[in-house]
Amino acid sequence: MNRFLATTSLAVIALFTTPSDDFRALSGPPAVFAQQSVTLENLVFKGELVSFRIPRMVIEGSNASKADIEALFDTKTLSGLSGRLSKISARSVSIPTMEITQNIPGAENVTVYKDTVFRDIQNGMIGEWVTPLTTTRSKSDPKSQTKDVPLVDMDMVNMVLKGIDLPLMLRFAFDKAAPGETLKTVAAEQTVGKVTYRIGDMGNFVVQSVYAKDFKLKPLKTPMMDMIAQLEKQTQNKTRDGDKAALEFMSDLLTSMSFTTMEMNGMSGEFKIPGEAKPFKMEIQKIAAGGGADVPGRFTFQGLKTSMSAGTFNMGEFTMEGVTFGGLVAALQKMASSNSTSMADFNPVDAIPKIDLVRLSGIDFDVADPKNKDQRIKAKLGLFETKMGNHVGPIPANIGMTIDRFQMDLPKGTKDNGLNTIIALGYSAIDVSARYDQVWDEATKMLKINELSTRSIGMFSTRYKAEIGNVSKDIFTLDKAVAAVAALGVSAKSLDAQLTNEGLFEKLMAQQASQQKRKPEDVRAELAAGATMMVPMMLGDHPAAKGLGEALGKFVAQPKNLQINVKAKEGGLGAADFIAVKNPLELLKKVDITAVANQ
Repeated sequence: MNRFLATTSLAVIALFTTPSDDFRALSGPPAVFAQQSVTLENLVFKGELVSFRIPRMVIEGSNASKADIEALFDTKTLSGLSGRLSKISARSVSIPTMEITQNIPGAENVTVYKDTVFRDIQNGMIGEWVTPLTTTRSKSDPKSQTKDVPLVDMDMVNMVLKGIDLPLMLRFAFDKAAPGETLKTVAAEQTVGKVTYRIGDMGNFVVQSVYAKDFKLKPLKTPMMDMIAQLEKQTQNKTRDGDKAALEFMSDLLTSMSFTTMEMNGMSGEFKIPGEAKPFKMEIQKIAAGGGADVPGRFTFQGLKTSMSAGTFNMGEFTMEGVTFGGLVAALQKMASSNSTSMADFNPVDAIPKIDLVRLSGIDFDVADPKNKDQRIKAKLGLFETKMGNHVGPIPANIGMTIDRFQMDLPKGTKDNGLNTIIALGYSAIDVSARYDQVWDEATKMLKINELSTRSIGMFSTRYKAEIGNVSKDIFTLDKAVAAVAALGVSAKSLDAQLTNEGLFEKLMAQQASQQKRKPEDVRAELAAGATMMVPMMLGDHPAAKGLGEALGKFVAQPKNLQINVKAKEGGLGAADFIAVKNPLELLKKVDITAVANQ
């Protein structure tokens, strides 16, 4: 492939489709622009996969001669191109039409940029790039053996980019990184007006606006164009060195890009689904992302609304924060330095990204039950959130998880035994929340479960707390054998449990009474007496037997709440205590138990 063509294509694609990054702000146009006007015509570059054509280019106020500018487009003098470009300044560059033709398997895409203007060019840095209209048209390639390729047409209006470091972009494509290279801004800001996509006769998709900021790059150890040439050669003649180079390139690429933010706003689309009477309709309020080599990544998806023949699905928000790919980079580098590049030798667990937060909120769906045509599945979720921190490798040692207000109508006529049991008690819907909070201290080797709670409105709630000692760092390793050994050394310190009745107990008593044809209060009194007597019989001579039985009996007689605390003697219960015991009741001698009811 023509190297210059590939570089030019890469630059255009990067400027038009990628977000931007941290930019050394331009101080304004040069104090004095030369008054020279240069016109270039019929600039054409052709490659195997891409061709590039500019019928006419007008350069105003340039400090360079026509010969100097023409030399920039000479494919025979690519060496030092970024350096020569960095010496060029101009007031403006006008390109009435710029056309890129890309051949992909099964189709040909032609992208046309209309009335493009570059302004305030200082030493190769473009102050502003404006293109009022960009169009892409696709057509099938009748000679291709690839069939059923979706043809995508696009119209994009009012694209404006600011602070473009074109020499850096060319260095990224052509030049090997110098020692100590760091990320630098290649594009400071990008805004785009309405973008419309048409996907053959399948449907259409519209984006009302796009905004991107602070896109950074740094040159690669192997220049992009050299790597493209190597990969093309590798596809024809696979070698160990080629595989190794590809892995090293992928890890290098992951550490050579970054962007502060990219947003797409006001998206909507409608698509035909084969066999469905109604089209699939979708609206998205916003998609935003950011991150890269120098900052953790984040992704936010807001205001999703969909409808289809089966029903509707809506989501208020999906967010991920603190995403880093250090594990993937290390895994690629490790594989590149090994004697094998077989995927069988690649452990995907090693490449797990580190994530600090995952959030889902505002879920609401109403769809037909695929197993029962007369029923619908209706459910809502207020919030699902997981916060993760104190990572040991990719594994978080601190975890906070919340499920708030999962609500679901219970379908009548369901064949699910569990749901039928709940329905039989008189419930027509469930409303469940839960929370989990875990904290680990490496210095003390203490793992505290500060909260494990559930609540089902109108039924019951539970809450647990626990302390586990001698939890070493190895417990969080991905090596199962090492983790298993570490698990044998942990010791259970304490457990607090609380049960609160919110109406379920009364329904259970009423159900039992109905089945036995007795009064609910008689059934409850019988169970309370049984609990008071049976618990001491089961626990034997344990000091807490009587108190536990009385507390349980009191709760059954008047079901409000029940609290039980278990605390290990002599520092805690370890794995050896559980393994060596023959009679489980012997473990009770190693713990203190207290219980209270209705307090």
